[in-house]
Amino acid sequence: MKKLKATKETRVANSRIADARAMHLRNIQNMDYQSVLYIDPAIVPEGMDYAWATITVLGEPRPGRLIGLRRVGWEIVPADRHPDLVFTDASKGSIASANHIERTGLVLIERPTEYGELEKKLREDKDYNNLVNMPGMEQFMSEPGIPGHNAGNTYLTKNASFGK
Repeated sequence: MKKLKATKETRVANSRIADARAMHLRNIQNMDYQSVLYIDPAIVPEGMDYAWATITVLGEPRPGRLIGLRRVGWEIVPADRHPDLVFTDASKGSIASANHIERTGLVLIERPTEYGELEKKLREDKDYNNLVNMPGMEQFMSEPGIPGHNAGNTYLTKNASFGK
């Protein structure tokens, strides 16, 4: 077996490889793992919400998904707003090469915060109405833990026999 002679170039290359390996080991040992989908709230513009939306499932595009999201106020975040979030060597045909921020089949989207607050209120109202109008719930309205407006006038308080 032939022994390689160490030169200045190989020592430098080995040193860089060792440094890179040490950096990777430090990252692996770091217990403060951060998801690839994490977006620092400090970079989100004032009055806007950011979210991730699916654009592909198992490699199959879902163009209708973005159309539906656009109807409720979501728009794609342009990559030039956050160039540090874009992988510049994106493959051809990737949505990232089309000025968008993409991660694992998801694209970063935004909408005004007021739209999100309105959607949350409407969803809470709908859920409350579904709960109140559920068959059989009229007997338990205003019991502890169940919202309602008929306090003191439930099936249990009106018709309980208490052993009689």
